[in-house]
Amino acid sequence: MVETKTADTASTAPFRLMPAAERIHLVRDALSGQITANEFVPSEGGYLELPIISVTPDALVYRVDNGRILSELVAMSGNTGLSWEDVQEQAETQQVQSMLHELLIAKAKDPAGPIFEEFERHAQQTAPLLIRYDGVVVNGNRRLAAMRELKASDPSRYAAFDRVSAAVLPEETSLEEQEYIEAALQMAPELKLEYGWINRRLKIRQHVQDLGIERILSAYRFKNREEAETELRELELAEAFLDWCGTPRAFEGLSDDEEFFITFHAQLEALPDDYIRRVWRLIGFSMLKAKDELGSRIDHYFPFSDPEPSGLIQWVPRTMAEDRGLAERQAPGQNKAMNPRLVDRLVPLLDEPAQAVSIARNAVALIDTIKSDEKRILGANRAVHALRTARNALETLNSQDTTSDQLRNMRADLMALQEIVQSLSGGEVRKPTRDKLLPRIVHKISRLFGRGG
Repeated sequence: MVETKTADTASTAPFRLMPAAERIHLVRDALSGQITANEFVPSEGGYLELPIISVTPDALVYRVDNGRILSELVAMSGNTGLSWEDVQEQAETQQVQSMLHELLIAKAKDPAGPIFEEFERHAQQTAPLLIRYDGVVVNGNRRLAAMRELKASDPSRYAAFDRVSAAVLPEETSLEEQEYIEAALQMAPELKLEYGWINRRLKIRQHVQDLGIERILSAYRFKNREEAETELRELELAEAFLDWCGTPRAFEGLSDDEEFFITFHAQLEALPDDYIRRVWRLIGFSMLKAKDELGSRIDHYFPFSDPEPSGLIQWVPRTMAEDRGLAERQAPGQNKAMNPRLVDRLVPLLDEPAQAVSIARNAVALIDTIKSDEKRILGANRAVHALRTARNALETLNSQDTTSDQLRNMRADLMALQEIVQSLSGGEVRKPTRDKLLPRIVHKISRLFGRGG
């Protein structure tokens, strides 16, 4: 997580911001000189062969739409009172460039891709940056930040950083083409420093908006469209959670939570109805917010793992509604399904971020209860379901569909079921009535035997 500072503190970045016209002049002047080497970069139409120039670092500026620091920049801009739109409009001001420098230095020092350490040790640039004709860095922002920082710290040792090597895109390269090249270069699987999961999804969304999803599938190495759309929906779920918490854009707090959101999203998508999805989304939000105070890992509980037993999907929210006086208490063995009307009454009581710990503990306790006492809580309901399934299957049959042996087996099983049900009722033999489930099965089998009702 990058610690943000105020704009005044960040304004001490070790470089002078050069006007755009002056930058363009320096780049064009370098291009008109002797070009001794070329660089190849991937584009949508194949590799581009680009000239490499040598320029002063002051002729370059950081690109504001930088995928590796996008969420951190959004958060930092909020701390300085700037909107994201302000940051984009003021991208080439000293304030915004200083903010970018601070965030890029932190990324350059990341142990997972220690660019700063490498430059500090060898004092040598080994690969050219990729820039536009106006000096905006498309690829290599971390390297530029590291070279600037080291040069300022020790001008003699890092004198080689007085000049920067850069490959220059043609002036006619469109913004869409630049976005595609950036995606192909930075999002490839062999990156030394991977994008954080939130930054990756933010950048995917931006690229989809700029380029369209079909063009992005290839650049990001997606197998199919659904993979890309799933990542975008996971981002939407994370953003909805932050909004619910009252901390919009605080993405840095979710840096270690990728697996939670991947599983959470998948489990919500698998639920059968939108109304039950509404309930479990809020329960999941409470569990996420309270995860450090629960005393147990939330990835052991639905909706952050598979529902075990599956009956908890209905039983847990139904019991929460009963505990809050919204529904009659059901008897052991029952598992009445939620319905849209009951959900509408329960949702406002769960949509309380301030009560997240209490709601999460309630949900975890209920899940533990049904796991430990599943037979008592759900056993009878499952038996009724099995009997109803058998009845439905029998009602599709007629005498031509069965053999005498099959009918004999049905009759034997039915007699055994009658004895079990009678034992469950204390041995009392009750007069059969056709509105009861088991007598209806008896009636159907009797008809199949040709004996009437």
